[in-house]
Parts: sequence; C-alpha cells; structure tokens
Amino acid sequence: MDNRSNTRTSVAKVIKSLLNYPDARGIIFQLKPPESWLEYMHDPDTDALGVFTEIFCFLVNNEYIHTGILQAILDAQNALDDSTASVRARGATVLLTMGKHARLRDILAEVCIIHACIERYIEGATRRDTDMILQRMEYFGILKSL
Repeated sequence: MDNRSNTRTSVAKVIKSLLNYPDARGIIFQLKPPESWLEYMHDPDTDALGVFTEIFCFLVNNEYIHTGILQAILDAQNALDDSTASVRARGATVLLTMGKHARLRDILAEVCIIHACIERYIEGATRRDTDMILQRMEYFGILKSL
C-alpha cells in the first residue's frame, strides 16, 4: 500500500468530496464508521491532516460524531507546546481548520476560555490537570457546546 504523504492527502480529498453525496457517504460509512475517523486526526503530515480535519468537521457538523471532539481539541492545544516544529504545525492545523466551522468555533471558544481560566485561577494547576477537569466537565454534561 502506498502510504506517502501526497497519496494520503489525495485520497482524503477524494473522500471529502464524496461525503457530499448521500449514496457515496453511506458506502464510505459502511466501510469505515464515522466514529473511527478520529484516528486520522494524528496524521504526521500537515497537508493530509488538514483534509482529515475537514472530514472530521464535516462529521461533527452533520452530527455523525458526538464524542472525541474535546479530546481532539485538547490534543491539538497540547501539540502547540511541543518542542518539535512539525508537531506544533499539526496542532495549529487542527485548531485553524476547526475554527473555520461555526459549531466547532463555538466549542473551541468555550474549551479555550475554560482552559485558560482554570490554568490562571487555580494555583498549581498543570495543563494535564486542566485537561482532566475539562474531560470531567464533558462527562457530566457541564460544557454547554458539547
């Protein structure tokens, strides 16, 4: 199997365009259920990741995915603090792509505001502590947008 970056990007673009057609979407989801697309949010190539994030956003906006949204945001935020430039670029790609979509923009804003407030006002709270608090908030249904 050809696993080169440009191949992954091209295939993702084709799948993204096919998702606009209900018949093709049904076939794609039979082969790969919507909730399993989250694994592609960790693609090492920013070009492919951008397209996979667009697919993820499509799935969220059309309510095919209801879980994993917070974790995708937290992973992207944490990637911004990585010492490796390519990892930071991947985190930025995910956040910028999600920010283009109204529903995800609201979720991003809520998560980022709460994250910043916890880190700022709870003395000694680490990024990991903050992530865990947000995950608990999601679990108990406290986050408004999720």
